[in-house]
Amino acid sequence: MDDARSLCPPGRPSELFERALTNTPESRGIVAFDGGGAAAGLVIFGLVAGAIDTGAIYWLAVRPDRRRRGIARALLGLARSELEAEHARIAIAELPEEPGTAAMAKMLAASGFEREGVVADFYRDGVALTLWRRSLS
Repeated sequence: MDDARSLCPPGRPSELFERALTNTPESRGIVAFDGGGAAAGLVIFGLVAGAIDTGAIYWLAVRPDRRRRGIARALLGLARSELEAEHARIAIAELPEEPGTAAMAKMLAASGFEREGVVADFYRDGVALTLWRRSLS
């Protein structure tokens, strides 16, 4: 479990991971394992409490040595399928615009998410919040 926890964002691993372990409609996670049983990738997602038919991707990460093998795409597909099964019409993701989230932003864009908005200096001076959105079936 610690290798999956290490895939969470710096500064927030405990909060995100512990929420995903609750496995509620609002927060759950899917871990992809490699052939040796180590965590290769992680997606944390759920329904947005208080919003109608809206899901969220809270975090997506793949170990650097396992990238470019379709793991992130598969994890996002599984999360999207679960959200659609719960009647979500859209999925959102909110990310700080900084180097540590660049791979996730790139994968969101490649998976049909569109950058909807930016809130400058949201996290701290010089670090904006980016809002991503994707329609679901």
